[in-house]
Amino acid sequence: MGNVVCKHNSGRCRNCPLDGKCLLSHLGPEEKAVWHDMLVPRCYKKNDFVFWEEGDAQGLYLVCSGAVKLIKSSAGGDQHIVRLAGPGSFFGLPPLRCERPQIFSAQAIARTELHFIPRDGFLYFLERFPHFALTLIDQLINQLSMTRLRLRDFGCKSGRQRIADLLLWLGQEFGTETEAGVEIGIELSRADLAGMAGLTPETTIRLLSSFRREGILGSSSRRLVLLDLEGLRAVSGVEGRLDLGFSGPI
Repeated sequence: MGNVVCKHNSGRCRNCPLDGKCLLSHLGPEEKAVWHDMLVPRCYKKNDFVFWEEGDAQGLYLVCSGAVKLIKSSAGGDQHIVRLAGPGSFFGLPPLRCERPQIFSAQAIARTELHFIPRDGFLYFLERFPHFALTLIDQLINQLSMTRLRLRDFGCKSGRQRIADLLLWLGQEFGTETEAGVEIGIELSRADLAGMAGLTPETTIRLLSSFRREGILGSSSRRLVLLDLEGLRAVSGVEGRLDLGFSGPI
């Protein structure tokens, strides 16, 4: 699958820039020490697969840098993005009491560094620190709630609003401020965007073109740039942070 085991930089972990922004922020000193003793750092190049659908569920993955897309294949062979996992997110949650295969594939969409916790180590950690399981359950419940809201929006919002929502969320999760606007730091195909918004590629291309004509959206080196955030918010009808259910734990 193309990954290489990275050298573990324990000093970087102690001064992690994601501290306070991910699941591990809830751990105390003893718990963090045990976690770091178990982890296996892994690096992936863009387009490398972390694992494949129907493969063995080997353990939990935490994104330190880069981004991973989780893909589900349809019976017809089409692929749809179920979720994007950016820095601070985790994915690949292994079964606790039974064996089952992965229900999706995971592919790096940029150079990505992950922390991998083997299944047995993860189970040991839950048994030794049971309150961590409560934190995990809370995250999963929140994810389920966000997914329900996302399904509601598919039925209640127009395609234009859904694309605006998606662009705002991508800017919020993966954006960098530039002189021109907010540059989305990952490259997604029009088919990827269409699948995430629940639209056809043709409709998605038409809506993106309309945002370009209106001066709301631009591009730089194949990456989308949000030129007018207020314009997007006006189309979307939302204020503040946006959660589309694409960033929770799976």
